[in-house]
Amino acid sequence: MQSWETDEAKADRYKQTNQFIQFINSCPIDPNEPVLLVGDFNTDMISEKNETENIFRTLKAVLPVNINEQIYTIDPSTNLLVGRDGGDSECLVEYEASWGTPINSVYNPSNSTRVACNSRPGVLCYCPCCLFQVLDYILYSSAYQIPFISPTLQVIPVKVDPFQVVWTKRGLDVSKYMTLVDLSDHYPVIAKFQFNYVKEPKNWGAKNCQYNDTNLSVGLLWLFLLVGIGSVFLFAILFMSYRFCDCCKSLRKRAKKALLSEKTIDLTTYDADQDEEEDAQSLIDQDEDLLPEIMDDFY
Repeated sequence: MQSWETDEAKADRYKQTNQFIQFINSCPIDPNEPVLLVGDFNTDMISEKNETENIFRTLKAVLPVNINEQIYTIDPSTNLLVGRDGGDSECLVEYEASWGTPINSVYNPSNSTRVACNSRPGVLCYCPCCLFQVLDYILYSSAYQIPFISPTLQVIPVKVDPFQVVWTKRGLDVSKYMTLVDLSDHYPVIAKFQFNYVKEPKNWGAKNCQYNDTNLSVGLLWLFLLVGIGSVFLFAILFMSYRFCDCCKSLRKRAKKALLSEKTIDLTTYDADQDEEEDAQSLIDQDEDLLPEIMDDFY
């Protein structure tokens, strides 16, 4: 959902929550089937508890119990990437200081390079002004099948072997390298649910859901219309090209036949009796009748 804590962002999340539940309700899902709601909701269940509870209530969603020591999916004390998205705007100098001194143009941050957190005395952070937050959830819908055993959830602080990426300070063109062990500024979440087996679900997947997106429908309509018009023009061009080539072949054939003819008529020197004049006039009429046939072939 929409990120940040501004009033406009909260209003957007409220609209998105309503779209979310409308989409679920449009799906012909058997009530005996489980429904899970998963993702980055961008609402913090600690600092924005009321907003988070309202979203869960609208979605008829229930959060499993966290059984792991790691509580936060956004943790500036252990994750260097927290704040890289702009959350460090109020402590940019301190955040950059937490990277340590570059050696051969490479930053090598560690627990010892961290600085004091603004919101937690005695705790060290990479981004001291960034909040500790829970933004990522795996929920189940109470409007559908409910787990027969209480579900559990864990936030996993994933770390990998060190690797280097190009790293640039904000506002500066000088690029250096950063040694990272984090893959994202959010830690992933896993959950365990146990549901009763549904032998033959009546509907499966979202293909039967009826979500009305007007912009998408209008866009597809215009796309099909343009493709149809283009196809008609292409067919017309191909058809005219074929007819023109066929006409050219007919004209060449008739011209060749005329050149090979042994009969030559010279009307200026023809001097014969009345019968011979009628024969000559008949040949002229035949040549004149040939013109409409040629024109018919052309069109």
